[in-house]
Amino acid sequence: TAENGLVKIDTRVGKKVHFTDKKSGSLALASNTVEAIYQDSRQNIWIATDKGLSIYDFSNKSFTKAL
Repeated sequence: TAENGLVKIDTRVGKKVHFTDKKSGSLALASNTVEAIYQDSRQNIWIATDKGLSIYDFSNKSFTKAL
């Protein structure tokens, strides 16, 4: 994305959640510049940014910074 972070959309209810590097703690991305997204077999979402890797865990609705 063009330095705007990541938007998660729940199509069942039409709700949007905007994730950025400005949020605090486990809701923050490593950077607002998202370069790639991958979903693994456990349904975790891996987000590669220009400043590191963030992993979104659907079960606890939070990010872990991997790099």
